[in-house]
Amino acid sequence: FEKIFWLIRDCYPEDDSRAMAFFGRLFERYIQDATKDACINDYIYIDEFQFQVKKNKLKSSDAYIRKGKDLLVVEAKGFSVLVDCMSKTEKIENNNKKLFVTPILQADNCLDKSFDSKKEFKGVEEAFIISVTLDNINAVPNYYNDIHREIDEKKKCESVNYYFNFSIEEYEMLLYLIEQGIDIFSMLREYFSQGVLSPFSNYIRERVPDINMTRFMERNYKAASDEMKRILW
Repeated sequence: FEKIFWLIRDCYPEDDSRAMAFFGRLFERYIQDATKDACINDYIYIDEFQFQVKKNKLKSSDAYIRKGKDLLVVEAKGFSVLVDCMSKTEKIENNNKKLFVTPILQADNCLDKSFDSKKEFKGVEEAFIISVTLDNINAVPNYYNDIHREIDEKKKCESVNYYFNFSIEEYEMLLYLIEQGIDIFSMLREYFSQGVLSPFSNYIRERVPDINMTRFMERNYKAASDEMKRILW
């Protein structure tokens, strides 16, 4: 996803946002399909939905995963780290807001407004929010301290106690753990409570060294590979 994003982006003028808005929707749909496919046994998938607040119809976050009294909220954003951050180490605060703070607060706001009316949320005691982006903000303590402080000050839903920004690669690893029957909520709690956060991918590999593709990825990879072989040969 990361490579194809930049290849497509380079086909359009810098001030043209239409193509990338469409790409973002494809990214959201990919995450929804992959999440739904991974949810088995104790894990329940809840799709995005619309809800009413006064006279306004609002759209929820992109996907939800429930296991017992825990709820994971997934907010997918087809964003990458800003170019100025990578090349000139500039606009870091803007980057942190775009990839982490704003998506988390958006998901928190939706959950707060729909929590009591959505029957699938009944009995949930703790909520986790993940902003899934093409790549993610590095686990730099100074960045994270400021980010967590802002989210803590502005979040509205009392059930939201954990929040993360994962790259698509890290999120796919999380889905693989679900398929293996591992309790992801225990792992997310432990990861969040660390004094100094390492990248989530490093944290997972230390505990589960053998991480493979999800079933969803394997099926689609095989289908794409077979089609390319057919075209070439």
